[in-house]
This record gives sequence, structure tokens and C-alpha cells, in this order.
Amino acid sequence: MFDRVALWENMKDKITELKSTYYEEKQQNDVKKGARMVELKAMLNEA
Repeated sequence: MFDRVALWENMKDKITELKSTYYEEKQQNDVKKGARMVELKAMLNEA
């Protein structure tokens, strides 16, 4: 029984870790995407 509880806690910890990694990477990608959109809009305005 103790092994199941320990495994469940490890799984919950890993889920939390993976979610955090996902949201951090998503935020970084959104920042890059926004910067690229500004660049592309500036290029369109120049043309």
C-alpha cells in the first residue's frame, strides 16, 4: 500500500513539473511570436 501512495505522489510531482515546463516554454514561444509579428508588420508598413 505504501508503494502505491509513494508512486502516486511521484506521479503528481512529475505532472506538476511537466505542466510548469510546458507553460514556461509556451510563454517564451508567445513572446517570440509577438516579436516576430511586430517585425513582419513593420516590414509590411515599409513596403
